[in-house]
Order: sequence, then C-alpha cells, then structure tokens
Amino acid sequence: MTLSNADLREALDACLPEIARQHHSPGVNAAVARDGQVIWEGAEGLADLERGIPMTPATVNRSGSMGKTYTATAVMQLVEQGIVELDGRADAHLAFRIDNPLGGGEVTVRHLLTHSSGMMTNGACSTFSTPTPLEEHLRQHYAGEIGIDFFPKMDLPMWSAPTGEAAQYSNIGIATLGLIVQRANPDGLPFSEYVQRNVIDLLGMTSTQYPPVQDPDHIRPDLLGRMSTGYSRLGGGVHIPSPRLCFADFPAGTAVLTPGDHVRLLAAYLEGGTLDGRQLLKPETVQEMLTPQREGIFPATAVGLVWMLRGVGTELATFGHSGAHMWGWTNTSTGFLNHRIAIAVSANHWNLFEGEHNPRYGEGDDLTAVLGHLLRADRPISAHRGHAHPWAWKVSYVTGLVAANRFGPYLGIEEPLTDAHLDAMTGGARSVDAGRGGVELWDAEGFRAGVADFSLAEPTGAGIHAFLASDRIGVSPAEMYLVNRELLGPTGGAVVGIPAELTTDKADQ
Repeated sequence: MTLSNADLREALDACLPEIARQHHSPGVNAAVARDGQVIWEGAEGLADLERGIPMTPATVNRSGSMGKTYTATAVMQLVEQGIVELDGRADAHLAFRIDNPLGGGEVTVRHLLTHSSGMMTNGACSTFSTPTPLEEHLRQHYAGEIGIDFFPKMDLPMWSAPTGEAAQYSNIGIATLGLIVQRANPDGLPFSEYVQRNVIDLLGMTSTQYPPVQDPDHIRPDLLGRMSTGYSRLGGGVHIPSPRLCFADFPAGTAVLTPGDHVRLLAAYLEGGTLDGRQLLKPETVQEMLTPQREGIFPATAVGLVWMLRGVGTELATFGHSGAHMWGWTNTSTGFLNHRIAIAVSANHWNLFEGEHNPRYGEGDDLTAVLGHLLRADRPISAHRGHAHPWAWKVSYVTGLVAANRFGPYLGIEEPLTDAHLDAMTGGARSVDAGRGGVELWDAEGFRAGVADFSLAEPTGAGIHAFLASDRIGVSPAEMYLVNRELLGPTGGAVVGIPAELTTDKADQ
C-alpha cells in the first residue's frame, strides 16, 4: 500500500511537538509537498519568546545556506539559455579575473557550483552593518585586498587547494555565482530582482524574498511583520535573541521564507522542473543538477550542482540543502527522489554549544528521518495499537521491550517475568527526570504492555527482529526513532534489542 496524505499528516502532527520539545526549540515550522502539491504544514512553539507570539506555518524565517539553491537555479537558467557556460571560465561575465594561484587550471562555473574551485571555507563575510555592495566586495576578495573572514588575525589564505582537487564549502564561491547572474542576465536585473521574478514569483511563492541586505529597508513589510526572532541557545535551556547580522556574500544565503514556500522549489525539481504548468528548468537540467559530481564535503554525501545527494541508487535516495543564519535560525530541506515527496523545516534556534549532543539541524534532521521511516515502512502510525496513547506510554512501552529483552534473552533466561516481578518493578519505579521539558516520561501501563508484547517474539535474534518489524509492535518505526532519541540522545545509537534500521536515520539521510 501507499501511505495516504491523511496518514502522513497524522504522523507529522503527532511527531512535531515531541521533536520541538526534545531539542528545546523556541519554535519550529515545517511543510511537506507530494506530487507537486503542498499537503501538510505544521508549527510548534513560539516565534518570539518575549512577546509570546506563536510560531505558525506563515511565520517567516531566515534561510541561511538553504538559499544557495535559488542561486544555483538562477545560474542554470542562464546556462539553459546559452548565456553562461557551465564549463566556461567563471569570470567570463565579470569585470575582474578569478585565478587560483595554486594551479589546477581555470576556475569554471561548475567548480563554483560543486565547491571545488580551491577556495577556503568562509563564514559568508558577516557584519553588523550594511555590507559592501556585492561586486566591489568580491573584487576586493579576488584581488587579495581582504582575506577569509574566520578569525581574521589567523591570516587564513583564500586559496587552499588547486582547482578541482578538493571540495571545500565556499560562501564566496556561491556569492560569485550570484554576481554572474547579476552581470549576465539579459534584462540587466540585480541578482535579487532576477531571482524574485524568475524563480520565486514563477513558482507562486508569496512568502519568500531574497533581499541583498536583511534589514527593514530591504525586506517587504508583509514579510517583516511575520518574521520570527532568532535565538542562540546557551547551556541550561537559556535562549538569547541573536543580534542583526548581514552577509556580504548574500547570494550564499539571505533568503527569507516559509517552509511552505520553500518546499515548492524542491517540488519543482521532483516534477522534472515544472510546477503548476510553469517551467522553472528543463528536465535534463534538473537531472544534471541532481547527478553526483563529486564526493567529499560532508560524510556520506555526494555533491550535485549545489544540491547535496544521499543514498544515491537506493529506495530512499534524497537531494537537499540545509542552511543556518548565524546564530539564530536553522533550516533543512530534502526531496525523496523515488517518492516525489519533499520536506522543509525551519527553527528559530541555533545551539551555540553545538556538538554531537547538540546537533545544529536537530529539528529538521529528525522530522526528515520520521518521514523517511514512514515511507520505508509504508504503513500509518494508526496501524499500531499504541498510536492513540500519550508520549509517556510510548516511551515506557519501548522501555518495557528493552527490559524484557535484558531480563530475558539477553541473559539467556528462559523463565518469564512474572506479575510479581512487574508489580515490584512498576511499583518502585520513579522518574528522576520527572517533568523534564514539562513532560512525564513514565507510564506503568505502557511499560507492562511492552513487556507483554515482547513475550510474543521468538527469543532469537531473527525472531525479535521479525516481531519488531511487524504490525504486532505497539509503536510505529517513526515513533520508535523518536523514542530512541528520547532515551539515548541524538548520537546514542540503537535501543538495546531494537534493530538499528528501526531506530536510526542512517539509511534515510
């Protein structure tokens, strides 16, 4: 069977609040498109903590690098028209030269699209004030008048590898593509106006803009009035508003948007470049952009033309791009190529102390993984008898499965846990972390149900695996994934006794 749209909406509505809570998010909003139509939008939490303004599907967020996909789309439109050469010199339409002093040949447009020009990674040339206009800013960079902006006193070189030798994520490279669009488009439009007319408006995106400066003078009032406040999360769950930051490398990521709008861009790619009868790109252009060009920027990820590709050749092959606006917003977007379904997720939240236990894109990664589990299992969460129970029941149910395994097959014990055992265990159980995040995570009946259900499995590895992959289990694989996150954290591996493919997103992302 194929999951209905109603099944997907039910599951996403159920999982989004738990994801927001687990990541201590101020607010999250998200959208899913299927077969070219937006079928679900959801939101949780607050767009502004001080004023108590709710996050809604219409709340506008700052895209960060997710905006690079608009720049790449614009460039490829000009490639289609024969104006820009994909494998031609990147400076062909510019008033200055781009030469890699470390050799390797000329820098081409393709090199910039695949982050393989040889330029060092940089931080988008951030500033508290209005940045230098794009062309002058880039001219200064390529002339060596200004250097890489991470810790300037370290005097990092702009070039760190010969052309084409290594993949290094470069905001300057994508900004250069934006300037190429600005200089080469036949209507002589500034970059922001070209993208607005030929990408955003063409796709019917009414809540998206790509301003050259992210301030009230450049953002439309209707979008500014719906803008979320971005927060930096400190230890202990404290969130502070992020100060205004502008990017001189603005084509690398200054779009303001809603997930419901942005997911339409991915939907157009999934539909071969056309959405609602309007052609964004030719099918062959889409195919080339979603074909692996090289490896090496991120683990288990190939690079297309800007798009990041995972699981190439598998059922759950994906393309997508994440994005973060320092230090207040994080976003992800992913298209499942074989399912014609895409998801976009935004959060007004960035962990300043990010690391394995505080992942940057936690909300988006988890909701995307949930969608992947739903697609893989191809059955609704309502197929599992625990779907209507509260979250504490589900967490305790999985804990019961684990306890039954630990106190049984794991130790080679053939005797079952008795009612007396369970009375002692549940009667004496206490949640040391009771109330964490305002949610009680212990439910004695859920625990007992998990123990009872585990007794239905044959006490062998194959038998346990078969039981956990069946409809007899009380929670769905998507819920199991989130319970695993609840119990073990974002990098905790698999719950003991539960097959890893049911509790992690390794195959999805």
